Amino acid sequence: GSWWVDVEFPSRRLANYCRKIYALESAADEGKEVSHYETVLRTCAGYASSARIHALGCSMRDQAKMITVGSATESWQEWGTELLYHEQNHFELFHLYPKLPWSPEVFRWARTDASVQTHWLPALLKDARWTVALATSMSYTAQLPGFWHGGVEYQHDRVEQVYLHFILFHALGLAATDFSQIIEFGPGTGGQVALFKDLNFTGRHVLYDLPPMLLLQQYVLRYSGHAAYMEGQHAEMKTVLTTKLASHVHARLLPTSILFGAWSFMEAPLEVREHVLQQVTGVGFIFFTLQAVFDGIANEFSLLDIRDKYLSAYSTCMWVIPGLGGRYAFLASRSRKVHCRTVLGCRDQTKVAALSDC
Repeated sequence: GSWWVDVEFPSRRLANYCRKIYALESAADEGKEVSHYETVLRTCAGYASSARIHALGCSMRDQAKMITVGSATESWQEWGTELLYHEQNHFELFHLYPKLPWSPEVFRWARTDASVQTHWLPALLKDARWTVALATSMSYTAQLPGFWHGGVEYQHDRVEQVYLHFILFHALGLAATDFSQIIEFGPGTGGQVALFKDLNFTGRHVLYDLPPMLLLQQYVLRYSGHAAYMEGQHAEMKTVLTTKLASHVHARLLPTSILFGAWSFMEAPLEVREHVLQQVTGVGFIFFTLQAVFDGIANEFSLLDIRDKYLSAYSTCMWVIPGLGGRYAFLASRSRKVHCRTVLGCRDQTKVAALSDC
């Protein structure tokens, strides 16, 4: 039997319109009718017919058969191998995915513990810009169980993603529209692509990750109405998924670009961290969230080494994220001072002094 039931649309006309996606997607991957495809994709975000899911899954499965996990720490090698196995063998992964009891948390979209998110919400709800952003999410994640706070339902991942923008705004005075290029390391399920667009970002978004994760991100983003292309599919793509960073980062945009790594960057092998930083020399801003230790690597010492080698011209600040004992935010800015704000939980007692001039 099928896992899926076709969504009821307001009219048969809209359903017929959305069926254009199947043909247009293949053409867009070759650089044809891209604008038309992206218009249809946005209009039909969340179109969940069995045919749509089957087409996305088969495309993912075909690509998965030609890739390997790539260079990763021991934990990510294990997780990537498990993900790749399912991508190669189960086109219904899209519906299995949130039910699978995998680690890390990126594989547990339907988790029910919202203690951290509810810790952040009061600060976010004081400003309309964040309230609006919290009210939307990717079409697929919006279908998963959320949590209730103050009589309103929220999505776990979306709250965390919005809180990261809250940090950028208060520590740097920057909004999504102030960046020309996002270089995102380990984008999880791609939720920041959607959020940056919801916050009116119109620039270039480069997603750099292990091959199995890139396939998953393309799958989820396309289902949710966001155009996302694997490297080399066509020349004009603005949201590109890649394992070859240097080929897709626009050097002229680096002064107003941000290297964005929520957890994943500081979970990568040390040689991968160095390689990435060398590829983005001159980037205007860097934002990482991190655990104190991952796979035996003490991340504070790793950041001290990174700062000495690559960030001598930057203002930097690192502090404990409220509600997340043992987990930190790290910001570096080439053109402006990073500020330690009490609204972010940053104070003398929570700062890492050796990595902070804020």
